[in-house]
Amino acid sequence: MEKIIKLAPSYKDYLWGGTKLREDYGKSSTCEKVAESWEISCHPDGPSFIAEGEQEGMPLEDYIAEHREAILGEQGSGKMVFCRIMSLDDCVKGTYGILEPKKDCQVVRADENSLILIPGCAFTRDGLRMGYALNGLYHL
Repeated sequence: MEKIIKLAPSYKDYLWGGTKLREDYGKSSTCEKVAESWEISCHPDGPSFIAEGEQEGMPLEDYIAEHREAILGEQGSGKMVFCRIMSLDDCVKGTYGILEPKKDCQVVRADENSLILIPGCAFTRDGLRMGYALNGLYHL
């Protein structure tokens, strides 16, 4: 899968909502006040949808289910696996040329002394990562 999938976000109009997402970031919503914009979400309370093409309107979760291996790779089990990487020689180019651990990498258990590098998908204008949640799910 080498194409870009454009998504339509879900917007939340909670009590603390305002107009900054619309005014500063160009978000278009039917909500009068927008508190949150869930850009990439499979959450039942605010899923993202495919924005264009043959699958337009399809919930992201359904799209992932149909194209699981192409999107998540062969190990797309839904469980995070930690691998020991000592150098870039321990990696191969995966989807979109992004380096990922080789299939025969050593799997390790993470503990409080582990360093875990997680790539970011979206950032604020100040360079802060957007979308992390306490439960480890990402709402971008």
